[in-house]
Amino acid sequence: MARERSKGSARRRDVYDDTASQADGDEAVAQQQLSLPAGTLLKKDGHSAVTVFSELPREVREALEAADPYVDASTGSLDVVTEHGILVTSRKTYVWSFGNRKGSFTTCYTFSSPPSSGSHVHALPYASLVPRSAGREPGLLLVSVDGALRFWDSIASSLSGSERYQSLDVALGAAESVINLQRCDSNTFVLATSQGRLFRITIYSSGGRLQANLAPFNQQRGIFGRLFGGGGATTSGFGTGSEGVIALAPSPALQGQGSRDFYAAGHRVIQKWRLADSGGEKLLVEQDVGGLLAALIDGESEEGTNAADAISLEIIDAAAQSDGGVCLLYSYARQTNKPLYYGVTSLALSEQGTFTVDKNDLLEYRALRDPRPYTTPRLVLPNGGSAYFVIFVDTIVTGLSGDQGTGTALQDQIVLKDSVRNRVLGYGSEDAEVRSDGSVAAITCLCAQSGTLLIEFDVTAAEAFTERLEKPSQRLAALNERLQRKVEQAIFFDKGLANPLSFSITDPSTLQGELPSVVETISSSILNSSSPDLQSFVDLREHLADHLERLVKLAEVIKSNDLWRLVPHRSRCRLSSDAELLAAGVDLWAYHNEVVNMLHGAGDIGGGASTPLGDAIRDVMAGLGLGLGGDAVRMFFRNSLIAISSVFEHLLARLRATEGHSLDTRGEETAEINRVALTAFQAAFRYKQASVDLYGLENKMSFEAWTCKVTSIQLLESLFIATEALIRDRTRELGSIVDVDPSTAFGVSENDPTAIQQGAQLELKTQLCELSRYTLASYEERISYLTSDPALDRERSTFTARFRSARPKLIHPLVAIGRSDRAFALAERHRDFRTLTELCLDPNAGHSASHIQRYLRQYRQGFAFELYQYYVEQNRLKELLEQGSEWGDLLLEFLKATDNASISWLHDLALQRYHDASQTLLQEATFEGVLRSKNVLLSLGKLTYVAELTEDRIATEGEQRKIQLIDDQLDLISIHERLLTLFNSVLPSRGAKEVHQQAEHVVAALCQRLAAEEQEAYLAHYRNLAEKLLQGQVMSSEDLIDLLTLKDVSSASLSAEDEDPAQQQQQQDFSTALEICIRGSDLREAPLRLHLSLCSIWRRAILQDDWASIAHTAGLSDQELAARVARTTLAKTLRGAYTAEHLRELLLPVETLIEGEGEEEAREVLLARFNQYGPPTAHGAATGAQQSISSSTSSTAAQVEVLFADLQAELRNVRELLEGEAGVWILEAVRRAEAEAEAEVEGEGEGEGMLE
Repeated sequence: MARERSKGSARRRDVYDDTASQADGDEAVAQQQLSLPAGTLLKKDGHSAVTVFSELPREVREALEAADPYVDASTGSLDVVTEHGILVTSRKTYVWSFGNRKGSFTTCYTFSSPPSSGSHVHALPYASLVPRSAGREPGLLLVSVDGALRFWDSIASSLSGSERYQSLDVALGAAESVINLQRCDSNTFVLATSQGRLFRITIYSSGGRLQANLAPFNQQRGIFGRLFGGGGATTSGFGTGSEGVIALAPSPALQGQGSRDFYAAGHRVIQKWRLADSGGEKLLVEQDVGGLLAALIDGESEEGTNAADAISLEIIDAAAQSDGGVCLLYSYARQTNKPLYYGVTSLALSEQGTFTVDKNDLLEYRALRDPRPYTTPRLVLPNGGSAYFVIFVDTIVTGLSGDQGTGTALQDQIVLKDSVRNRVLGYGSEDAEVRSDGSVAAITCLCAQSGTLLIEFDVTAAEAFTERLEKPSQRLAALNERLQRKVEQAIFFDKGLANPLSFSITDPSTLQGELPSVVETISSSILNSSSPDLQSFVDLREHLADHLERLVKLAEVIKSNDLWRLVPHRSRCRLSSDAELLAAGVDLWAYHNEVVNMLHGAGDIGGGASTPLGDAIRDVMAGLGLGLGGDAVRMFFRNSLIAISSVFEHLLARLRATEGHSLDTRGEETAEINRVALTAFQAAFRYKQASVDLYGLENKMSFEAWTCKVTSIQLLESLFIATEALIRDRTRELGSIVDVDPSTAFGVSENDPTAIQQGAQLELKTQLCELSRYTLASYEERISYLTSDPALDRERSTFTARFRSARPKLIHPLVAIGRSDRAFALAERHRDFRTLTELCLDPNAGHSASHIQRYLRQYRQGFAFELYQYYVEQNRLKELLEQGSEWGDLLLEFLKATDNASISWLHDLALQRYHDASQTLLQEATFEGVLRSKNVLLSLGKLTYVAELTEDRIATEGEQRKIQLIDDQLDLISIHERLLTLFNSVLPSRGAKEVHQQAEHVVAALCQRLAAEEQEAYLAHYRNLAEKLLQGQVMSSEDLIDLLTLKDVSSASLSAEDEDPAQQQQQQDFSTALEICIRGSDLREAPLRLHLSLCSIWRRAILQDDWASIAHTAGLSDQELAARVARTTLAKTLRGAYTAEHLRELLLPVETLIEGEGEEEAREVLLARFNQYGPPTAHGAATGAQQSISSSTSSTAAQVEVLFADLQAELRNVRELLEGEAGVWILEAVRRAEAEAEAEVEGEGEGEGMLE
């Protein structure tokens, strides 16, 4: 066995890359199976074991090799009493002692088979050995199908050269043939014919020689025999027609009675006979049990022949029990041309003298009828006990008889691998005559290719197992143990072509249990060397290689039986992780062993080798309380590899302890720990990559393997950082000469100090590349694991962010050490397109436009988006927009998918996509907060919009309406500009350089009325708005209205001659404010705010004029009074509103102005106005009413309260004017404006109007 395993190890030196040839041919397979030495254990589980008992003699092997199993019939048997085997062919019969374990040196006796004639010319004779006294060779009985009987009193006579035998003829009727021969004891044999007749053959001694006597049974026939049987009146018969007796089963001798019982079975009928030792036979019972058996199969069927016929039920064989009962093997089929079902039933004789069912087991084995001759299944009850063996042509079913209907009886199947050439030819077992303690049942089987096999069945263990199955609390554990043993057999005993047994695990009964738990248990037991089936090796290399091979075999067994579908992904990952750990263990031990050898050779050690790996292992084992005083390192590799993460922790601590040490110390320690870590991870990931298909993992991880534990990643990442720093420090201290590749230097000795330092530097650089590779791989593996469990989402999110931060730091340093190719390869492997972009644009990494073009073709959008985003972030817009036409679609997708509208419209213009450009420009203008930029965007948006319009289309109402919306926005920009011009006109020519100072000047010049009325909130509000406008910010509609209406306008008490154009323009600002209510989209979409704004416009229009002066009429004519009223801001604003049709809807009744808005509604509107804008937008500027009130105010709510107070004061002032003397003149101004408008626009509707 050791030799076989060594060969297997040599053939699979690299166990995860097995490429051994499988095309040796049938002849080589046969030879290998025939050459199995006696004693070879082929199978062993908790209930049964199969061993090669002995080899076949050369003559027998040659006869079997030359035979065609479908043409050349052969059968045999193994006689455990005489320990001789028989092989019967159509021409010869071979007899040999199978008790001799070395079959090649066993004498083989050859006999000519008695000939058959007619239709039986190819039929084989029936053979049985005749036991002799101790030390003498047995005799041989051969009976041909035609009834020719030959008896040799000793098989040794065949060696004399002339066959001396006694010849007898069985008196057969027409169409009658011999179909069975059975030995009852050493002197009595029973022969059966196809017509149900039984003959007794008695062996007696005469003249010192054994003689055979043949006589028919003398008992009168049963009723079925009288009706249907053939022959004379002295025969017994069956009611089954011409099939006759198909099975004979002798019971143990009846103690003190000089007789024994004997069972004869037909296809439906069972008979019980009593045979007297002195001669004579008596039929005790004859019963058709077909219906009885049919009722067992289908409880709804009635007992009787019809029920048996309906399912084609037939008895196949019978075997006697030690208690005098009988077991029957039967088959049935519910449909023709379908696999047959089989069952084993135990019959007992009732007090009424009829057979009843005691126990019944339906076999789990199913098969079609085998077309080859002499392949009828046989039933064997060793020692007549409770264990049974059903021998099929390629399968032996072992079982333990269970109670009828419980369904808990144990069954197992022993299957031959090559069922075509290697079939079961015969068997042998101790019969019911032989007493046994019943703990073990055994049979020997004669196989065409495998010699004689000993099959042992542990009855005690099987009974204990059955008891556990019957207990719900233990059933699952029992099934798991059974399934575990099935899988372990395939791992430890399936030696390829050498083992003739098949270890398939596809049978549903075999798969009962929790397969994932079972395979994980097996994997762990192999990893920690606790499995009892593992072979022990002194050489640790062989030990680890064998264990790894077993783990590979475990995966192969699962895959070959199509069982991965029953194993969840997590369990697959765990199995792979265990194998990766053993692969790492193989290489780590090889490396450690090499280092220890080197230290021994250099004389550097005394009592033990001190290395970073060895020291870490000893510390870990000491912490576990193991290996104290012994070889802790070997013990770790044999039994405790699972503690590899703890070893990594100690290595990490040792690495950190080197900080601050000398350069040489750091270099030695870091390089050595690098070698250890890289040896482990290289082996693990090499195995993982080679076995992806074996485990079906598809590079996904749902188990926390040792390679992706936080400790492993910390070690790898810390080693990378330390190695990178060490390379830099060595270059700084030793000079750039250390970075020269020593292989490029000519004429320099390898022992040269500089060459040694260069070699160390080169190794560190190589290690840095590998550390980067495996750190990134472990990161991704852990993220994959964290992704598999929703409960780990928070950790996954954190770890993913950490990985994204670490990834470029693990790749970019490779450029600095001249390994750009490795940097590019890693970025490609991990699809880190950001880093790949940076590498492509890094001159030190070998920048080339061809790289970018290749990646654009290879990765398309993934790389392109990162490249374009990088251009945007670095403000390299020229390079971005200069992408070739080949990549225009990618750039367009990028601009659409990202917030880069300020660039995308340029690309749209380049592609002459004017409509898309217009949409982008107008959308950008909506959110633009800088006045000048907004003006440009709107202007360009309008131009690009009309660029695609034809002359006819531009004249359509729909297009005019869209263009008008753009013009409305441009008009609002014009209002901003007009206000700016006004503000600049009041600023002093010198000083006031700061914006807030300029705003103070504007307020002082334009808001004297507010100052006089001490409306401080309005003043602060106007100062804020002025400051924003002076900064070039865009105002909201409400802000513009406030800027236009809160400032001063000249009084109407002036004469017409005193009125200047500037004052007229300022009065026009109120009409402009009304226009804003129409054009401002932000107000149109907020009705309540629009209403409040309108009320503010009209109230402030009233408050702008000195109505007390107007009411002083003394010395004035009516015409002068009328002219004075007409010059008021209110009158002019009203005339403008009445004249412009689109403004008429903005007229409000006077009562509305003094009713006063609901205080809560007004307060809510103010809060909404000053609270709706958050921080500055992504465009970089504040918008609308953002920060409308000074930041010095404590809170928005407080600011609103102050403003609301000034608003209420404004309302009171208007109410006082309307209710006082000025009210008459205000209403007069309203009346006159309405009348003038009606006169100018004759026939137009009046609208709602301001009515008295």
